[in-house]
Amino acid sequence: MNFSSFFDYDDPAAATSQSGFQLLPHWDDSAWARFFSYTETLRYAAGAEVIRPGEHNRSLYIVDSGQLEVLISRQGRHQRLALIETGSVFGEQAFFDGRPRSARVRALSDCQLLRLGLEQFQILSAKEGELARDLLFDLGRLLSQRLRDTTQLLTGKGV
Repeated sequence: MNFSSFFDYDDPAAATSQSGFQLLPHWDDSAWARFFSYTETLRYAAGAEVIRPGEHNRSLYIVDSGQLEVLISRQGRHQRLALIETGSVFGEQAFFDGRPRSARVRALSDCQLLRLGLEQFQILSAKEGELARDLLFDLGRLLSQRLRDTTQLLTGKGV
């Protein structure tokens, strides 16, 4: 696997959009290989629930392949909040704050995910401090961009 192209996007503008966020674009193959050694590979069939609302799970997920959807319940119905594509990151809120999951994530196709649990992150940060710091800052950038996108959606104004 060519790790440096893991999060490459054909459209440079997509690298800053919510769905096309480019995680850690400056990492080389060596950095990615070291990071992935701390993750667990999970496979899900199309239709499988990956995350359920209310779960306590401080894991971060990276989509290696496949497509998923984020669903929220509104007035007894499931409403799609977002699509998650290959190369995307999700689960960062519960990873940071330790609160229960707020949405359902379901596989739309067969998918493979890389999971970084809190324990693995703690080991990563003790052994690979620079990688852990890079990851945290980039996740902060992701959260900031998602908050800006949501604010723009709700207010109709750019931020």
